Amino acid sequence: MPLSAAEKTKKWRNSEKGKVKIKKWKDENKEIIAAYNKQWREDNLDHCKGVEKSYCSQPRVKEARRKNTAKYRATEKGQTTSKVYRELNKEKISAKTRQWQLDNKESEKKRLRESHLKHSYGITQKEYECMVEKQEGKCAICNEPPCTYHGLVIDHDHCIIQLNVRGLICQPCNAGLGKFNDDPSLLEEALKYLRNHQ
Repeated sequence: MPLSAAEKTKKWRNSEKGKVKIKKWKDENKEIIAAYNKQWREDNLDHCKGVEKSYCSQPRVKEARRKNTAKYRATEKGQTTSKVYRELNKEKISAKTRQWQLDNKESEKKRLRESHLKHSYGITQKEYECMVEKQEGKCAICNEPPCTYHGLVIDHDHCIIQLNVRGLICQPCNAGLGKFNDDPSLLEEALKYLRNHQ
């Protein structure tokens, strides 16, 4: 069965001779091709954006772009370029950031919470939630649910070398420990005092 015109063209394009001729033609007509592509994109902008958005939303593409961006920013050229761009576009970046925060209040609130837990206590939101579940939502000292809007407080020792999260306690118990400077001997003396005056 003879080949159709489209099949013949495809076969020729995939042949060695066809590839060489196409490459030569493209090299000789770079400006014409670029102008045509630019004009076509302008005429079909919505279609191009839709295709690009669909492609970029794929997990593998997003991960690859994230890695490539991080890799580029780590280079001296990337750091310089980023710094120059930020300096030249301070107002634009600030306005864009503010608008994103307004449009994504819940996401921003969650992000700030995650950042606070990680930087202040070295734990994630998931780990915090597991601690709450383990303590059944109650204070580790008085065994009562929190009486304030902020919920349970993350109790930790105040060692400068290594911060150690001890558990979750309510605001009053946390204030009490603070007044005694987290000193077990002072707490024992306070306990003796209270028992002696019962």
